[in-house]
Amino acid sequence: MTPIGPPLVAASLASLIVAQAPAARLQTRASTPTEALVTHPGVNLVHELVREQLQPAPVPFSEPVSTPRPSPALVAAGPAYAGRTRPHPQPVGIAIAAPARRDWLISGDGTLKARVVRYTDCSGDSELTHDSAAIDTCIPGPTYFVGHNAGVFAPLMHLGVGSVITYYDGGGVPHVWRVVSVRPRWRAADGAPPPTQPDVVAQFQTCAAPNGSVDRILDVVPA
Repeated sequence: MTPIGPPLVAASLASLIVAQAPAARLQTRASTPTEALVTHPGVNLVHELVREQLQPAPVPFSEPVSTPRPSPALVAAGPAYAGRTRPHPQPVGIAIAAPARRDWLISGDGTLKARVVRYTDCSGDSELTHDSAAIDTCIPGPTYFVGHNAGVFAPLMHLGVGSVITYYDGGGVPHVWRVVSVRPRWRAADGAPPPTQPDVVAQFQTCAAPNGSVDRILDVVPA
């Protein structure tokens, strides 16, 4: 006896159902080549059996493998910085040397700021400059600074014993000095005063009277 396979069963059922179907035909939409073969109404069962025979066997279901998601912190940091802090870019600076002071006087409190020039007219006929202090090269002994008041040496009127004055020479070398003596009313007619102590390295003179008859004299030593 020959066994009847699924295609023969499907054909037999189709013949039986078509024979019992009503005479009226209904329009069916064919969306696939298999469905396009079925045009008679009432053969939905046959249609399903034929489609099941032509469809491939289902693939066994397997649980999808979950992929671990990276933490938001690592995503934000990036793979190269995972587990550590991303360094901030540092600005690139160019070191610029401060301009060297030369021939310059400055007091510790900042009130005295004066350029220094040389006064070389030993006759005294040349007028002393008003925009700078000067070293009177005609007076022997300690370095002798002169300047106008009112003018660049006006701050000498309030500088006293213990005040600090720094002189930057022509090579830019600083000499830090401390005031050790103040003679507030030295008579100009008496000439340059002698140092008040042996270690005096410089003296400062400015007018204490408007007519220039009285001077104020400061003596300084290395600080």
